[in-house]
Amino acid sequence: MDQNAIYKTSMTWGLVLGIAMVLFSLVPYIFGIITPSKWVSVLSFAVTVAGIVIGQIKHRDGDLDGYIGYGRALATGILVMVFATVVYGVYFVCLIKIIDLQYMEKVITAQAESLYALGYTEDMVEMAISATASFSPVFMFVTTVLGASLQGVLISLVSSAFVKRVQPMFPGADGEAL
Repeated sequence: MDQNAIYKTSMTWGLVLGIAMVLFSLVPYIFGIITPSKWVSVLSFAVTVAGIVIGQIKHRDGDLDGYIGYGRALATGILVMVFATVVYGVYFVCLIKIIDLQYMEKVITAQAESLYALGYTEDMVEMAISATASFSPVFMFVTTVLGASLQGVLISLVSSAFVKRVQPMFPGADGEAL
């Protein structure tokens, strides 16, 4: 077993998932939608789950001869998501600093409208807007990576239970003939 196999597989599937995350972000952006609908969020979450699970299965079947423990599957899923969020984080920083310099203003306007719709007072909305406006691109990158990585941890905690396949201790112990 190649000790770097977990990184190779995680980076590969992290890149694939990161590109998928960027594409899911680009579609609403192209249509001028700042806050996507619920179904877009659900579909994006499903793609994230699929990317993590596929990465775990590819590592299990391609690198580990079809067997993987819970901890290794968990680590693989987390690494896939970390690499994916780094790709997405770089895209997001490029979006707000190079592609669309007014993007954050659009986000702040949408945030204010949604807070007013929820019945927040003027002072509360102003406080939320000033907090959002003060975020630096580096802070946004770090929080994007950490937040999505936490989501990856939670997904991986569950998916690892289904992906794990422990190698039998004795040949034929799994029902195969000797």
